[in-house]
Amino acid sequence: MENSSPASNRCSYEDYEATADWLRSKTAQRPKVAIICGSGLGGLAELLHNKVVFPYKDIPLFPQTTVMGHQGQLVFGTLEGQQCVCMQGRFHTYEGYDLKQVTYPVRVFSLLGVKTLILTNASGGLNSSYKVGDIMLIKDQINLPGLVGNNPLCGPNEDRFGERFLCMSDAYDPDLIALAQQTAEEQGIEEFMQKGVYCMVSGPTYESVTEGRALRTLGADTVGMSTALEVVVARHCGLRVLGFSLITNMVVTEYDSKQRANHAEVLETTRMRTQVLEGLVTKIVAKIRREVVPLLWSSGKTSRPLSPNRTTQSDYGTHFGLRRDVVPLLWSYRKTSRPLAPNRTTQSDYGTHFGLRRDVVPLLWSYRKTSRPLAPNRTIQSD
Repeated sequence: MENSSPASNRCSYEDYEATADWLRSKTAQRPKVAIICGSGLGGLAELLHNKVVFPYKDIPLFPQTTVMGHQGQLVFGTLEGQQCVCMQGRFHTYEGYDLKQVTYPVRVFSLLGVKTLILTNASGGLNSSYKVGDIMLIKDQINLPGLVGNNPLCGPNEDRFGERFLCMSDAYDPDLIALAQQTAEEQGIEEFMQKGVYCMVSGPTYESVTEGRALRTLGADTVGMSTALEVVVARHCGLRVLGFSLITNMVVTEYDSKQRANHAEVLETTRMRTQVLEGLVTKIVAKIRREVVPLLWSSGKTSRPLSPNRTTQSDYGTHFGLRRDVVPLLWSYRKTSRPLAPNRTTQSDYGTHFGLRRDVVPLLWSYRKTSRPLAPNRTIQSD
């Protein structure tokens, strides 16, 4: 199967499946977390254990990266016991790729079974209280290309991924943001942690003085040339999203300034904070693994079966009073065929069998006697 090129523009559901099937045939790893590494931040992938590496040029239908600081390979492995996949290098519209090619990997990750997407980028600071070297936790975004019609969801909707009209008011997962803030405090790095709004522009030019001022007026704290499109597609696929923006330069907003933005400065600043950001992401991934699933019921104890008469995810979630981010997980179990440990006779025995946290056990224990079993070929905690 031949690879993709910027002009190929082949991004059907069958293409995504073909790429995912090829990757599954080459590695036994089934990641639940995907990490997209921005300019100069590919070192995150080097922290993985039991690595399996695929250069983009070898992956069927995968685009190629052309930007300095983007290595251009997909790395599978484990981080703090969690199976992950890292992109060392992303794709941009300024390279000549269309919107679906830029977001192609995110669709593939979804088909591989990824549930959480962590994104990092290098960006210019717009907020005057930020300093070069700060790490901003992204709480929201301004998808400037999307506001003028360049949205990766334009065109026929692929219902197998998500619904036609996508809510973006909760694009960056509030629970993951809280987890990241807690982890930053534990790491003692609050002094250069920020939380704010990221704005995407198409690039490759850096902002003019007036453009910088306009973006600041719109409410943006940082600006860059990536991330927002990937977030849109990730949310369309039902993934939870967490994003970090490393401030590598301050956007020039005064006409008499002698500062000039350049890519070498971006890469140099990135090197200053690489280890800090790598350590932060590593600890967050470890906590995601320990949590198993973001819970849950208000009581945590229910005796109702898994709703055989519910036919949609929203109907299913409403029936149980579930949080929206939990619904896709349990929905995926609805049509499967493996029962929940029929030979376990107590809750504690059941929890030990699956290695579950104690507060998760009552919930899943209540499913043990229902008629809606779990996924064939899957375990509860890792899958």
